[in-house]
Amino acid sequence: MKKIFNIARVELSNQFYSPIAWLLLIIFTVHCGISFSEVLNNMLTGQQMSRLYPASPMPLTSILLASPRMGLFSVVLDKMFLYLPLLTMGLISREVSSGAIRLLYSSPVRTSQIVLGKFMAMVMYNLLLVAILGAFAAVTCMIIPHADAGLALMGLAVVLLLLSTYAAIGLFMSSLTAYQVVAALSTLAVFAFLQYVGKVWQDIDLVRDITYHLSLGSRSQDMLDGLVSSRDILYFLIITAAFISFTILRLKSEQEHKPGWLRATRYIAVMVTVLVLVYATSRPKLTAYLDVTSQQTQTLSNYMQELLKSTGDEPLQLTAYVNLLDPRYSHGAARERNKYLHIWEKYTRFKPIDYKFFYYYDTSNTNSYGFERTYRGKTLDSAAYDFARIYDVSLEGFNKPEIYRQFTHLKEEDAKMVLELKYKGKTSLLRMFDDREVWPSEAQFAASLKRLTAPNSIQKIGFLEGQLQREWNTGGQRNYANFSTVKEVRAALINNGFDITSVAGEVEIPKDLKVLIVSDPKTAFSTSQLDIMRRYINNGGNLLITTEPGKGEVTKPLLDMLGLEVMPGTLVASQPGEVPDLLQARLTKEAGGLSQGVAGLYYNNAAILLPGAAALDYQHAAEKGFLAEPLLVSNNHQWLKMGPVVKDSAAVVFDEAGGDTSGIFAPVVALSRKTGGREQRIIVAGDGDFLSNAALMLYGRSNFPFVTGLFKWFSNDIFPVELPTKAPKDARINLSDKGFSGIKLAFIWVLPVVVVLFAIVLLIRRKRK
Repeated sequence: MKKIFNIARVELSNQFYSPIAWLLLIIFTVHCGISFSEVLNNMLTGQQMSRLYPASPMPLTSILLASPRMGLFSVVLDKMFLYLPLLTMGLISREVSSGAIRLLYSSPVRTSQIVLGKFMAMVMYNLLLVAILGAFAAVTCMIIPHADAGLALMGLAVVLLLLSTYAAIGLFMSSLTAYQVVAALSTLAVFAFLQYVGKVWQDIDLVRDITYHLSLGSRSQDMLDGLVSSRDILYFLIITAAFISFTILRLKSEQEHKPGWLRATRYIAVMVTVLVLVYATSRPKLTAYLDVTSQQTQTLSNYMQELLKSTGDEPLQLTAYVNLLDPRYSHGAARERNKYLHIWEKYTRFKPIDYKFFYYYDTSNTNSYGFERTYRGKTLDSAAYDFARIYDVSLEGFNKPEIYRQFTHLKEEDAKMVLELKYKGKTSLLRMFDDREVWPSEAQFAASLKRLTAPNSIQKIGFLEGQLQREWNTGGQRNYANFSTVKEVRAALINNGFDITSVAGEVEIPKDLKVLIVSDPKTAFSTSQLDIMRRYINNGGNLLITTEPGKGEVTKPLLDMLGLEVMPGTLVASQPGEVPDLLQARLTKEAGGLSQGVAGLYYNNAAILLPGAAALDYQHAAEKGFLAEPLLVSNNHQWLKMGPVVKDSAAVVFDEAGGDTSGIFAPVVALSRKTGGREQRIIVAGDGDFLSNAALMLYGRSNFPFVTGLFKWFSNDIFPVELPTKAPKDARINLSDKGFSGIKLAFIWVLPVVVVLFAIVLLIRRKRK
């Protein structure tokens, strides 16, 4: 070991007695200073502009140090492959070109000691680079209260691992040639190969697993985010050991007179060993994990972990039905298989999942006209052939439409990519969504799994039909599909544990219904319908009723059963730039208890927008045995206006003589009472538009959480699954403009100048000697 250290010391002194090592160190320092200052400046600017929300919803330590393409560590790792070849290119090629390698061979030093000594010298240089990064991490921990120190330390360790791997690769390439430039270019070529090998031949099953797990690409990001896995750490160690072994074999081959086949066999043995180890250590059952973040942000919630634990030893199966003609085909394509498996890795960490794939081609049942227009004159088979040629896949691997159509439970999915979760013979669907995330989140997975593990938890919602009520399963601005049955909407009830059905107005309401929705009826109820409704209410049935200003007479027979009344008039406000009857209602404290999402709106003083709302009088609800609590209320600048509201003329003004009434009014009221051994829950809204398709598209940021919160209340907090969230502790930067200027000056100018001066002094002293 002493000889290895001596070789490392000599090699390191040689590095620092040349200008290249110093130049790279200076460039690295300036690069880090500029990148760190830019991100920090952007974060400070955003913090100063958001004075109403001084706390960031994202952990700032992660943003500043680890976020992809932005964090300091990520930026450094993206560029380091350009630096190290200039350092490693002369490690051995310099000895070969000068003839010094013969002296090393003749000295009492083993070849392995030579290689390990030179590698150790590069590790020491890498430690110097990591120490510079450590200064930035230390400043981060000083300016951000409750900074995630574990994340910062893990980031430094990842940088050292990757740089050491780069050093081992550069060491081997330096041993192949006496020309340093050739060694540097060859090192860059190997870096590029290991970076992109995971993207080639990904449509071939056997090759895909080998090349993907051999790739350097994205190996470090999970650890930078705070999730350490034995798979990733062992990968860097295995690749490092492999190239050190290649270097030893290369130097020994120069000293020995062995047959070429024997030398080739040694290299092949090392390569096969590496492939086997990399593949074996990447198996889920052999992978250990550690979340080093302070708030365990890279780990499933305790709720989800307990839900997975409740499945016991019974297997979970996840089948992806992938349509070649679906615009989302690329998400489930065979070449993206490993990315797909990586998405579900956070679940397989706690529960093995058996993955299956069903590939087919078919056209959507609801878009046959679009198909005919796009592929005029072509059959379904010929269109599939064209897509197979575009995606460069064989059509033989795809099932024909008639085979897919045998899955009757997928008939309503319109031939779109869907995931089927199976447990104990029961199945539940997970869908893809039209948003940035695309894939089902932990909340949707939890809802789907809970339906399978606890079938009694399934919540069934019924929409009453008749009376020209708003439709729940079609589009249209006034209808109610977006929050209930649109499969591409992540927050839709159908994707979060609920079953949706229709209820005929002239038949008894099913007893298994969790809530009945009466959606803004326009015509009067018959006597028989009212009798059915009365029995449903008296038996403790839950109910959601929406109505509109001027339609109080239609819903009056129903509301009389509840002790409620729709007050005449429309709630308005004088709002420059807005229509006067777009009510910006305030959430009450009781509404804040509906869900975490609504609580967040309440504490941020967010408004729920109601496009034309009536006020509700609930003072007689107690006579019917109900506890009445308003969920939304108007403010002092809004009033109840009698008569029609003119929206396109002069500003609406309060007219006391015309019957206008001032005060605080409630457009949405919740009723509850104990009956039949359980709590009956009813909500009445004086506006039918706040949960309409148009309103949720325009005002979804506030209205959607409120609507889903209502149904969470109806389901006794069973669905939608709302996973506990923790506000990040490192949510604010304590740094003045003067302090930022000092940090910028220190890292971009002072630190590099100190390094320059130290290098000049050392090089001059060496020259004098």
